[in-house]
Order: sequence, then structure tokens, then C-alpha cells
Amino acid sequence: MELFSDKGPYSGRWQIDFGLSPGDKVVDIGGATRTFPPSTHVIDLLDNSKERYGCGLEIGNRIFMAGDVCDVLKGVEDDYFDFCYSAHTFEHIEDLPAALELISRKCKRGYYAFPGYEFELMQSQRKFGHKWLCEIVGGVLRIVRRPQNTVFEEMGKAMEIIMANPRFKNVWEGHGCRGFRFLWEIRHYWEGHIEYEVFSDPVELFPQLAYME
Repeated sequence: MELFSDKGPYSGRWQIDFGLSPGDKVVDIGGATRTFPPSTHVIDLLDNSKERYGCGLEIGNRIFMAGDVCDVLKGVEDDYFDFCYSAHTFEHIEDLPAALELISRKCKRGYYAFPGYEFELMQSQRKFGHKWLCEIVGGVLRIVRRPQNTVFEEMGKAMEIIMANPRFKNVWEGHGCRGFRFLWEIRHYWEGHIEYEVFSDPVELFPQLAYME
């Protein structure tokens, strides 16, 4: 399965062939402002906070399940969803380990994407509300709570200015081209269960963070 391509927006993220079948229950977790086109259900918060960049919700005719992902999924039977799509949501979830367990129980397989930690250290701002640093090693999602001292507002604002250039943004995001998204976005396809490991010490996971103390 090719997770990056040169087709469509976001380096072809919506054009990946996941082998979905007619009648599949497909849930998009956290994507209500840019909803995965084949999704039949959407789990997201109702509030239109500044973390959404002022965007409204785009639900269409999908079933909207409002609330925290953990609270919502607790009311869903096991293996209810045939596929789970979640892009740039994991880093926002308050209790990510609990969410990963529930997603694994309620969904048969799925795909997730998040910003690589190197890019996170360069561009993130507190207003984004990112709570976790994440990486993939050998198919295992490794996560740790993000220390507040790793958020550099000045760097994030500088990246914001650069991203305001339409030509740069198209290439960086991969709008209609492969672009540079493969450099900074981590993508993973899983079946059966999301393998993950939680770290309590950020420096143990990312030794570079020791230089930020």
C-alpha cells in the first residue's frame, strides 16, 4: 500500500487505496473540518475552537457522533467500524493511550497520520493544543507527553509566515504533487490492534530534548 502519492491534496492522502467496500462503516476521528470522503461516521467535538483555525464543521450526510473520542467509543460495540481514519488528531487527545485501546477494540483496521516530532519542535504553537510527541519505530507507535518547554512560539510564528506563501504551501503540503509532506508527516496503516508504547520520560524517547531543559 503506497501511503504517499502525487495525486490530489495532502500528497494523495485521500486517494490511498484502503480496499474499502460498499457498505463498510468508516469512521473519521477528529476530521470534521476536512472529513475523509468515504467516511460514514464522524467523531469530533462540537466546539469551533481556535485550534480549528476558524473552520466550520463539514459533516455532510454522515452520522455525527459528538464528544470526546473515548466517551463516544465507549458506547459503541466492539468491531463496529470496518475502518478508522484519523489524521492529525492523536496529538490532541487528552488520554491518548485509552483512545488507542478503544479504537483498536471498536475498529477492525485503520490509518492514522501525525506530524513527526522534528517538525513539531519547529512549527508548533501553544494555540494548536498538541499534547503528545509521537513517532513510529518498527510499526510501533511510541508516544510521550509533550513538555511545555519544547514549544517555541517564535519558531512557530516564523513557519506561519513562510506557509502564507501559496507556492511554498502547495509544495510543502503536497497539493496536487508529491511535495515535501513525506518529510514531516508520519503515516501508518494498521490491522487488528494499534501497537503502541507509552513513555513517561520525554528524554528517554527523544534524547535531543535534554538540550531544551
